[in-house]
This record gives sequence, C-alpha cells and structure tokens, in this order.
Amino acid sequence: MKRIDALRVFASERQDELVITGVGAVGRELYKVGHKETNLYKVQMGFVSPMGLGLALSLPQRKVVVLEGDGSALMGLGAWATIANETPKNLVLIVFDNGAYEGGGRHPTATSGKARLEIMARGAGLEKQYVCDDVQSFDAAVKAALSGEGPFFILAKVELLDPNEDIPNHPFDITENTYAFMRALTREGLVEGWVEGVSASHRPGK
Repeated sequence: MKRIDALRVFASERQDELVITGVGAVGRELYKVGHKETNLYKVQMGFVSPMGLGLALSLPQRKVVVLEGDGSALMGLGAWATIANETPKNLVLIVFDNGAYEGGGRHPTATSGKARLEIMARGAGLEKQYVCDDVQSFDAAVKAALSGEGPFFILAKVELLDPNEDIPNHPFDITENTYAFMRALTREGLVEGWVEGVSASHRPGK
C-alpha cells in the first residue's frame, strides 16, 4: 500500500478532526491530497504523539488525529503509555510503517528488523488497534476510529516513497502554519482571545 493512497482514504473520511503530522513526506502528501487549515505539519520526530495527546486533552470536544512515521514513533514510545493511562477518547494515532527513515537517507529503522510497533502499543495499554497492509483494511480502520471512542492505534504498513514521485513541499514554513492553525482554532471557537505575537497576559479579555 502506498502511503499517499492511504492518506487519500483518510482525507475522504475526515470531517472536522484536528490533524498533526510529523516531518517528512507524510505531511507533504497530506497537503497534496487533503489540506485544511486545521492541519499542523512538520512536528519534530518523537513529539508528534505527545503533542496530539496534549491537544486531545485540552480540546476534548474535538477529535485529534496524529499522523507519523515509524522512525518518529520509535523516538516517542514513552508517550504511548501516557496516552493509554490518560485514555483520551478523542485521540487517534496513525503510524505509517515503511521500515526506514525515509527523509534521512532511507536508512532502515528497527521495524525493518525484529521490532513490532503493534506489540509495543498493546504493551503500553493501547488495546483498540488495527494493523493494515491494504487500502481496504485501512479504510475500515479509519472509519471505526473516527466514529468511535478511543484512543485508537492504527498501524499502516506502507511502501517507501518512490524517489521519482513529485511530492512538492509546503508553500509555507512552520511559523506561518502555526499561525494559520491557531487562527482556525479561534474561528471555530476552540480557543479564545488568541492574537498573533501577543503574550497570554496581554491578550484581549485577560
């Protein structure tokens, strides 16, 4: 299964969920097939799931979806135990496992050997999980996770990106993306009084 095909499925099923992606091609592919201003891209490796947890706990009225690769997931495994213990019903973790640090020279990750992320996730306490290696099973998993109470863990086995495939970069940097993301949350009434470049103590209503 190609990751971009899985992302097309996700984009077609998605409603108003907030989405956080890691660095690398996963965010660029999502931008190509399903960009929304409620997408926060380019979160550094190891911090994607923790940030998703924080957002889910602070905004329990809105579902939060984390999209990251196996390399990033391996760097942030400790967050899975916290997620399981906190049990945010509105959090979905989707890990795209291609067995490589795709953006760093295509070097193999531990999942190309003996490591199995689904076993690690279950050991951390994430019991609602799906392992998918084709578009049909991924579609079924996404539908279940977006409509049900989590936390959910979806492991999608995907191919390495073809280096000749044209996946353009985002036309903005992470700062501009963060401002757009926060503006979107403000417009939707999820946060109040947020103003660019103004510290919390000087925001309107403080």
